[in-house]
Amino acid sequence: MRYLAPWLGVWLSVLAGCSVPGLEELKRGRALPVSIHYTASFTTGCIRVVAQGAQDATTRMEETASNLASISPPLKWVLLRKPHWGGDVSLTVTAHEQTCNGPEVDRQVVVFAAGVEDEQSVMLETPDMDADGYVPLANGGTDCDDSIETGASAFPGHTEVCDAVDNDCDQVLNEGFTVLYPDGDGDGEGDSSKPSCEGALPPPEFVANGRDCDDSDPGVKTTAAEVCDAIDNNCKGGVDEVGDCGGTLREVADFHLQGPGGDAPWRTVAMSPANGGYPVWIAGLGGQLVVRKAANERFESFSFGASTTTPPPDGSPPASPNHCGNYGWYASWVDSEGAVYLGGASGRVAIHDGETCAFASQLPVNDTVVGMVGFENGSDTIVYMATDAGQLFYWRTFEWNLGRPPQSTPDSSREGHRYTGLHGFSADLTQDDNEELCVSAVTGGKQAVLSYFTRNDSLHVQPLDNPGDISGAMNAVWARSSTTACAVGDRGGVWRKIEADKWARKSAPPAGAVDFSSVVMLSNDDCYIVDKSNNGRLHRLTGKGWAKGPALPEHLTNKPLHDLAMETAANFWIVGDGRVLHYPEPP
Repeated sequence: MRYLAPWLGVWLSVLAGCSVPGLEELKRGRALPVSIHYTASFTTGCIRVVAQGAQDATTRMEETASNLASISPPLKWVLLRKPHWGGDVSLTVTAHEQTCNGPEVDRQVVVFAAGVEDEQSVMLETPDMDADGYVPLANGGTDCDDSIETGASAFPGHTEVCDAVDNDCDQVLNEGFTVLYPDGDGDGEGDSSKPSCEGALPPPEFVANGRDCDDSDPGVKTTAAEVCDAIDNNCKGGVDEVGDCGGTLREVADFHLQGPGGDAPWRTVAMSPANGGYPVWIAGLGGQLVVRKAANERFESFSFGASTTTPPPDGSPPASPNHCGNYGWYASWVDSEGAVYLGGASGRVAIHDGETCAFASQLPVNDTVVGMVGFENGSDTIVYMATDAGQLFYWRTFEWNLGRPPQSTPDSSREGHRYTGLHGFSADLTQDDNEELCVSAVTGGKQAVLSYFTRNDSLHVQPLDNPGDISGAMNAVWARSSTTACAVGDRGGVWRKIEADKWARKSAPPAGAVDFSSVVMLSNDDCYIVDKSNNGRLHRLTGKGWAKGPALPEHLTNKPLHDLAMETAANFWIVGDGRVLHYPEPP
């Protein structure tokens, strides 16, 4: 220890083999104790204390503690002041990276006023989460990566190795190596997070640059043009940097979307195949039914139980009394004239033309309609429906005009199969009975897909490649052609159709094996998918894997999502429990 008249500075936490002043001596000397707290992982640095008298600049002393690895915080330091010496005493406590001559990473000053001897406490901020002996740049140190995951392999002076980390903190990755990067999506730009260096034998899908920000989307790269789709197409870190896209991906706050009691349980959404996707219809439980007839207009309500007299406070039109009844609607389809076709609980079906519920009917069974798709050939329209009990029905223009109910298709069921969704396509709309339907289903607690050919009225169970032990229902399907389709189900179940009778299973998304509820497959074969977990999100699966974006705002990922409708990647809707999302929606 060291005595500097009139003071004595003592490191009580670090003294070894040295006599410590006794209690009486401490009392006579008027002990001024200080507790110095710091981050426990700060074991390689140095802590310095400088004491300075206010009345006499020559009464200065300095002590350091650098063997921090052998002790635990807090440090206890005692200043002994002789009785004849008065005035304030200031203590400057500093922490230094590595050595006492290293960068100062924190500084705290405490003052003992004359006549005050109470213990003072100092808190130094000395983070070293990765325990590599270096403090982050943000705290005045030199560590470029203090994370627990990769920080221990990145600090000044460390040997550079071939990885995705700046090991020596010189702001250059993998210097001294010939580096290649995987180009999984074949767009000519590689994934910088997965480098392969000289000496390794990389696969052929490698390139000499790591510029790609999404290696699962061939349309995303630094040379791509930014477009309106809520995706970072050009890897500049933002979305839609092309001027006015008409809005962003956000929740629609129209009054009628709340429902009569608020938090409306929406289950299905459908867009017109013409007129830029308008009108868009949304329906749900309890007879809820609303429509936005044109872009940027307020929603109109045809919901059962909605007030038809009280004007909404947001300027929306009052609800219309022309609802389609108090039924839970689970499926919908919109024709080119803008009319919506509804299917729901207890076998109820209806057609609403935007003014009145023009037609309403009942299936010959009391099942719930869970899927619906329609086809138009001039003035003739046919709508197909799937029920939860595992049957297919159809309804033609002349049938509803004559007041006839939907008819059961021949060969419409398979024993043990319960249907959950329906989609389809027609190779030639000018020919009757030329449609191919895809049905999502569950059988024996396992996911299944069936195909139905209207030209010969035949139903077939499709073989799923590598179904594994995945259980639950296949909840939705979207078919673009006989060899191009996407089906999704519970527990992260995702399949893509790659041949006429072959479905390939895909891995669950990074977010985990959630229960998917709806899917749409665009013309570029991207599958947009929503899930019905309590943190429902939008997912996008390309032919190369799970891609980034569009991302829902984080505060809007706290409710189940049930359905999705898309005109293109530049115009889509998502509905769920008390939630309606749209892109692009203006503020």
